Formats: sequence, structure tokens, C-alpha cells
Amino acid sequence: MVTSRPPTNQPAHTGDDHETRTENGHDVTKRPDDAAPPAPRKAGQKAGAKKVGKLFVKGKSGNPAGMRKGTRHRKTLLLAAMSQDDRADIVAKIIRQAKRGCRVSQKMIQDRIEPVRKARVKFKLRPIATVDDVVAAFADVSAAVASEVLTLDEAASASIIIEKTRDAIRNKDMADRLAALEGRFPKS
Repeated sequence: MVTSRPPTNQPAHTGDDHETRTENGHDVTKRPDDAAPPAPRKAGQKAGAKKVGKLFVKGKSGNPAGMRKGTRHRKTLLLAAMSQDDRADIVAKIIRQAKRGCRVSQKMIQDRIEPVRKARVKFKLRPIATVDDVVAAFADVSAAVASEVLTLDEAASASIIIEKTRDAIRNKDMADRLAALEGRFPKS
């Protein structure tokens, strides 16, 4: 695209009422007498910078309706469209790259084939037969965390086992009580 330039002895029209002339090779702009002086700039503010409000309103979604129900993610659609041959080719390429020394491919294979193993914990959980045993088991877990025998994640896993055992004890007690109550009343 070719643009025409104004001759060098005539100033370009900028669309405002300022008069521009050249003195000693420099353009000099003269404002009309009724024009207001430019507003003073704040520290750190660039010339010509506009004050911009927030682009997004807090708490308001750009898509309030969200995705339609049943819409599948793009990655899921791509994986479904891949044929077994494509998958075999991709796996073969990753293995080739890993053999050539590509660290990313090596890590991918290592993570998929041999995931990170968690160390076995040397913590023996006492047998739980009553609700009193549940309280004692929780005390044991707390003491093991305090003495750094168990991590918080391991203690959380142990606590889930203790809670499930407690629930089973409660359910059995309730069933026994209900059976005892039903035995008291004659069937009609």
C-alpha cells in the first residue's frame, strides 16, 4: 500500500486547531489563545496515558451460562479421535526420543511406567473393637505425628481407616440394639 506524504514545507493536518511551523529544522506547535494548558502529570505517568478502569467486574463471569451440559473437553475429543495406530506411533516416537537422550521423554516414561513409590511406614495400628479403642487409636496417630513417625498425609489416611472402623462398630451396635428391642415385643 502506497501512502502519500505531505511536502516537507507544509505541516501535516492533525485534526486539531494547533498551528505547526518549523523553526531551525524543528517543528514548533503553537496553541490557540483560548486553549487550556495541558493537565499536569502525576509522578510515573507517561505522556498521553489514559486512565483506564477495571476491565472485568469482580464476581461477574464473562460467560454466565457456562458450557452446555454434555460438552466434552477438547483433549478428550482428540484422544477419542485417535486410532490405535496413532497411539502406537506416538508411543514409539516418545521411546525413540528417550533413547536419544530427550529428558522430557525419559521423565514421561519413568512417571508412567514406574510411578513414585511411597515409603512404607513402620506404624502399627492397634486392634479396634470398641469405641474406647477408637479414641486410643486416634491418640496413637496424634502421638506418631508429634514424634514425626507419620506425616500429615499418612496420619490422614490412618484416621480414615479408624473412622470407617468406628462407623462399622456403631452400625453393629445399632443393629444389635434394634434386634434386642424387636425381640421384646411379640409379633402379631
